[in-house]
Amino acid sequence: MTRRFSRRDFVKTSSAALGAFAIPTTRIRPVQDFDLVVQNGTILDGTGGPVWSGDLGVVGDTIAAIGSIAPERGRRVLDASGLHVSPGFIDIHSHSDSSIFAYPTADSRSRQGITTEVTGQCGFSAAPLEGVDADTRRATLEEETGASVEWTSIASYFDTLEQIGISVNQAFLLGHGSMRQNVA
Repeated sequence: MTRRFSRRDFVKTSSAALGAFAIPTTRIRPVQDFDLVVQNGTILDGTGGPVWSGDLGVVGDTIAAIGSIAPERGRRVLDASGLHVSPGFIDIHSHSDSSIFAYPTADSRSRQGITTEVTGQCGFSAAPLEGVDADTRRATLEEETGASVEWTSIASYFDTLEQIGISVNQAFLLGHGSMRQNVA
């Protein structure tokens, strides 16, 4: 299957190719500029466009290049022939506000390809923890997670997530029930 390029992509790719001819051949050598090259995958890029076959060049935790990439440019090479490659999925209704502290690697989600989850569903969010009954709510969260719950604000909740190093991204909805508990 061929991939169609927009006029802008064609000009950018053509310019880069012409620029490559200006480099003296004595300087051209294979360089391992990717930590990982994923080859021959069927790419679902998340734009809603058609799938296409291609390679990915990964540096650290970032996709640095998509297209046709020579395997010798990677320190490791993964053959994804017959497999689909995707940037990740978003779980738009997650209740892991507190369980993420007990399971920070989020294996049950990350192994399904979920890279982002939206928490604070059904009127409850793990933060803020202030006001009336904050101590009772804190004790309940500590019992659920087995972790020390020291945050009070949304900012300190996210600081705590940063400190433990969770494996997925978290988008936060402020639960209306939690807000009511803070002021009523």
